[in-house]
Amino acid sequence: MAKNRTESVAKGFNRPRPRKETIGADWGMVPAEKLQETISAVTLRGGALRFGYTRDGGAYALGIYGLGEPYTEYVRPSDDIEGFLDELTEAFRDQIKPQVPAVDVGEARKAVGTT
Repeated sequence: MAKNRTESVAKGFNRPRPRKETIGADWGMVPAEKLQETISAVTLRGGALRFGYTRDGGAYALGIYGLGEPYTEYVRPSDDIEGFLDELTEAFRDQIKPQVPAVDVGEARKAVGTT
């Protein structure tokens, strides 16, 4: 996996994405399931995300921690933000092993006495 932003760009992670018509960046318009999937993939592998906007509010600003040096990706509202999140999700799933071991929910409940 890329260790820094330069390597991620070189590997095509930052390739141009299809654009769509929008008014402005709004995280509230991104499907919750898409955000949940991305957050889960990143955090299960020890990473973190910071959601925000550019200073003028004209684009998404997504801080990415856990793929080398922390960096911020800027995505225009006319770009495919869902496609970008899919790529980010796959980058974490494919390159970094989960730090949280899989747990059998039934066994966990028995262990804490909530069966």
